Amino acid sequence: MKKLIILLFITNIGFSQNIDHVKQLDTIYIAFKKHENEKKEVYAANFRRYSFLLKTEDGKTKQIVFEKPDIKDSLTNEGDSKSYTKIKNQSFLRKHKKDIIGIDFFTDLDREYIACKLLRAPKVLYIIDYTEKKKRKIILYRVYLLDFCPVYE
Repeated sequence: MKKLIILLFITNIGFSQNIDHVKQLDTIYIAFKKHENEKKEVYAANFRRYSFLLKTEDGKTKQIVFEKPDIKDSLTNEGDSKSYTKIKNQSFLRKHKKDIIGIDFFTDLDREYIACKLLRAPKVLYIIDYTEKKKRKIILYRVYLLDFCPVYE
C-alpha cells in the first residue's frame, strides 16, 4: 500500500513539473501520429486542420483544433516572412524531446485550461506530422490554436 501511494505521489509531481515546463516554453511542438483520437484534414492548396479529441469525465467528447493556413491566400500573416513549413532531421526530435507534447499530455487536462492558459499567445505552436515522415526527415507545420475561451459573467 505504501509503495502505491509513493508511486502515485511521484507520478503526480512528475506530471505537474511537465505542465510547468510547457507553461514556460515560447515554442511548443505537438506530435501528430494519427491515432484514433487524432484527425487531420487537408483542404485546397496547403490549408490543414489538426484535431485532438478529448473525452471528458461525463463521457462527452471535446476537441482541440489547430489550423495551418494557406499563406498564399491568407491575410492573417501580412508582413510576416517566417516559414510555416519546416523540414528537420531526426536529431531535432532528440534535441527537443522535452518540448514535444502529444495526445497523452492533453487527455489529463481540461480543454478550457489547455485553450485559455496553456497554449495561448504569445506561444508559437508547431505540429510535428509523423504521418508525412520521409527519409529520416520530419515535417513541422506552424499552426494556430482555434479554440476559444468562454466568457463568464
